[in-house]
Amino acid sequence: QSEDAADEFYAYGLLYNLVQSSWGEMTRLLSTNQRKESDRTPSDASSVTSSDYGDIPACFRGTSVRHALKVVKAVMHEDYQAFFRLYESAPHLSAYLMDFLVRRVRKNAYQRIIAAYRPTLSVEHFRAALAFQDLEETRRFLKEHGAIFIHELGAPPFWVDCKATFLATPQSFGAAEVST
Repeated sequence: QSEDAADEFYAYGLLYNLVQSSWGEMTRLLSTNQRKESDRTPSDASSVTSSDYGDIPACFRGTSVRHALKVVKAVMHEDYQAFFRLYESAPHLSAYLMDFLVRRVRKNAYQRIIAAYRPTLSVEHFRAALAFQDLEETRRFLKEHGAIFIHELGAPPFWVDCKATFLATPQSFGAAEVST
């Protein structure tokens, strides 16, 4: 198995465990590969020396694995902006596995945006932040998640009332008690 193929499929394993929320399996996978790397003798080393990469084990040096680890970090830290940047630049077929994470990341991002912004925010902002293709798809998502729109005569809704949305569904945002 070539190093590129091993890198690609190791990355798929990390992303699959993230999709399945298999944190124990991911930890086992990471520690097993680190152990394998530390068990190698100097004669087993490739032409790349460890000083070229510092203390980074060889299994983490490939572009696919580095990308997958960044995705894991973005999801764990609920960094939706980093996640969607990585989603757009996913190597090989990683984007197909990341597709399974998009709904979860969008929901968490929506809740964070509604809780953080006051008083209103444009639907266009949600479209860009949540990586939707068009405004109609964005409006559908927002409506499904309880967004309260500000309607203008004869036009489709372009503004979301973040304050009213937050106050209408505080349990969705983890707020035990909301004061007005």
